[in-house]
Amino acid sequence: MMQQYSRLVVVVFLSALMLSGCKNKANRQAEDLRAGESRGLLTYQELIKAKRFESLDEAFKKPNEVYKLIVYNKGLDKVPEDIKTLKNLNSLELTRNALYDLPKSINELDYLQSLYLGYNNFIEIPEVVYELKNLKRLDFSDNPITKLDSGLQKLRQLEEFRLRRGQIEDFPVFMTDMSQLEYLILPGNKIKEAPKEIANMKALRKLDLSNNAIERLPEEIKKLENLEQLLIEGNKMSNHYIENSLIPLLPGVKVHY
Repeated sequence: MMQQYSRLVVVVFLSALMLSGCKNKANRQAEDLRAGESRGLLTYQELIKAKRFESLDEAFKKPNEVYKLIVYNKGLDKVPEDIKTLKNLNSLELTRNALYDLPKSINELDYLQSLYLGYNNFIEIPEVVYELKNLKRLDFSDNPITKLDSGLQKLRQLEEFRLRRGQIEDFPVFMTDMSQLEYLILPGNKIKEAPKEIANMKALRKLDLSNNAIERLPEEIKKLENLEQLLIEGNKMSNHYIENSLIPLLPGVKVHY
């Protein structure tokens, strides 16, 4: 009995020690961010907790401390070349402005993982975006973009792409080769069909094609083994087709129609 008690004490002590170590590590990481010490690529949770800088002037005063910059609805029509001085920038949100292009210097943001450019005036994705080697999340929603360029394939780390309410008519077939993509969000466009090559998107977890002009989806969609959600409301598909032909292909997938 005494031996069992001793073992229990040791286990409790080691567990407490490990928990204390994890807390100390988390505290050190938070202190590093506050102090402006470079942490390189942040985890998603670290990025959520990082301080928000909400103006360019504020950010340029403390460039080494800027991991997350959100300049929302400020009428911004140009991003300054000096954006490159924000070497630790992991997330950049410039939603609801008047942008139509990005500076070349943005390709010097080696740690940029998230880029949100919704509600601007882009008619195409600037080529410099394709040079962001660590980009994981890209949002060009509510821009008058009529076509997606195959340069997107250069974004080998991209996990999430959003273009809500754009003007594209053709499903970007080249994106079916982006096997790392987990979220493809294209509602409110003018897409008429999806290609059978969609089966190659093995990592896809959410596919949103709602409010397009699609009549049917290829049978090959059943090969998306990691698909969890399929949004197809507002298309030209009949309920009979969806319930009797499509849903049986996708057991376990939540289909919104």
